[in-house]
Amino acid sequence: MKIVSIGSGNVAWHFIKRLAAEGHDIVQIYSRSKQNAKQLAKEVASMAISSFEDIDLTADVYLVCLSDSATADLFNNWKPKLREDQVIAHSSGIHAVDILSNIHSHCGYIYPFLSLTKGIETTTEIPIVVNGCTEFATSKLLTLARDISPTTTIINDDQKKQLHITGVIANNFVNHLWHQAEIILNDQKLDKALILPLVESMFGKFKKHKAMDIQTGPARRNDQETIQEHLRLIENKELKEIYTQITNSIIKTYHENS
Repeated sequence: MKIVSIGSGNVAWHFIKRLAAEGHDIVQIYSRSKQNAKQLAKEVASMAISSFEDIDLTADVYLVCLSDSATADLFNNWKPKLREDQVIAHSSGIHAVDILSNIHSHCGYIYPFLSLTKGIETTTEIPIVVNGCTEFATSKLLTLARDISPTTTIINDDQKKQLHITGVIANNFVNHLWHQAEIILNDQKLDKALILPLVESMFGKFKKHKAMDIQTGPARRNDQETIQEHLRLIENKELKEIYTQITNSIIKTYHENS
């Protein structure tokens, strides 16, 4: 397929490189910063552009790999006349399937459910969820997604929004907790390597078992003596609140009716 990438950031970097490797023709890479567009365009033998007026209107698919706010604003800045056999899709986790419908009826999303960083290859398969406003768009996006990853699923808007929430909780929130743990380790001049087996072991168990069944720790036991000692030792007010909220949630989960 002939593909135009509207965006050159994290998602575009991973999508476009994989699609180019599968033989797709990456016609153009758009970015407000032409230098950013050039960096990705050079890797896939494409053309870098920085103006909507220069977008080639003969491509088969237009992948909108922009931030959530920029995706929502796209239709205010771009009014193309696309053919009936063309598709435009966004990669946003929060926007609905039809947010680009005023640009073209054959629209949809192709959303990677993985934290992607430009310039850093991932050794993990990228789970991709897709959907289209029309059967034609869905079919086209599903074919494209399968060239990026074998782990591809069609889901609806409500499912995608809830999936996005789980990503924030399981990835962004957990990463922030790792950051808080690093601060304590650094303050105590302790090597980060000490905590890695614990993290890796927990992840290994989570892959095979329900999270409900593998919970451990003082809150799981409702060990108030240990909990109060931890709260006494935590000096950071925000971390103390986080510890308290999560502890109370765990206690409620396991001991509310006991």
